[in-house]
Amino acid sequence: MENQSSPSWLVSFFTLGCARGFNKEELNQFMSACLAPTASFILIIGAGGVRPLQV
Repeated sequence: MENQSSPSWLVSFFTLGCARGFNKEELNQFMSACLAPTASFILIIGAGGVRPLQV
């Protein structure tokens, strides 16, 4: 599945980054800043979400 998503990453880097004037370092900083909160959200959802406390 990782191989299928690789072309989409490359296209998004080009269309949303390089074509708009961002260099490689700026894209890397942007990606690092955006993926950290997204990763924690995916971790919570993947672990079963936040369940309400049952009394």
